[in-house]
Amino acid sequence: MDRFANQIPEQAPQHGLFDSRTLSLRDSYDPDARERARLQAIGDANDWIVMNLTIAKEAYANGDLARAVIHGERAGHTMDEGSSPRHRGFPDYALQEPLSHLFGEKSYPKPGTPEQINLEAGIQYRWDIIRRKDVPIPQQPISSPGGLLQIPQKYLDEARENPTQPLRRPPRVVPDPIPGPF
Repeated sequence: MDRFANQIPEQAPQHGLFDSRTLSLRDSYDPDARERARLQAIGDANDWIVMNLTIAKEAYANGDLARAVIHGERAGHTMDEGSSPRHRGFPDYALQEPLSHLFGEKSYPKPGTPEQINLEAGIQYRWDIIRRKDVPIPQQPISSPGGLLQIPQKYLDEARENPTQPLRRPPRVVPDPIPGPF
């Protein structure tokens, strides 16, 4: 889930969004200018992903697992957003109600749904990029103009065949309010 503190307009591409608050007042009402801003946000997101995957892959190859995980997760957050229904197509964050957006991301997709398959496939793809020499870093991980994470079919097929079950919280144990032997 995104936190309000890191959802400043200039960082919107890292969250799979564009933000019309970065536009001039005139451009914010111009559909062509808004589309250019959305496409620029997709390009910025791709640059962010490629930069962080490059650092993560190099760190992993050198045995620096902490650095690999940090940068893998930075790229991963943006990649995950590219498969999220709330981020589909790089919508304008300024037009969303923040709490609705936040609560819409709060639950894990149901097993076997396209959202769950894309999320699981994207996560496996990201870690294979970092760990395996034979999996190259894509230069345009998020499609343009579509704004969706591009996942090789192999990963989608594997996720579809082996859907992950979401973690379940253990039942809450309520202690007996009156301690003592009975």
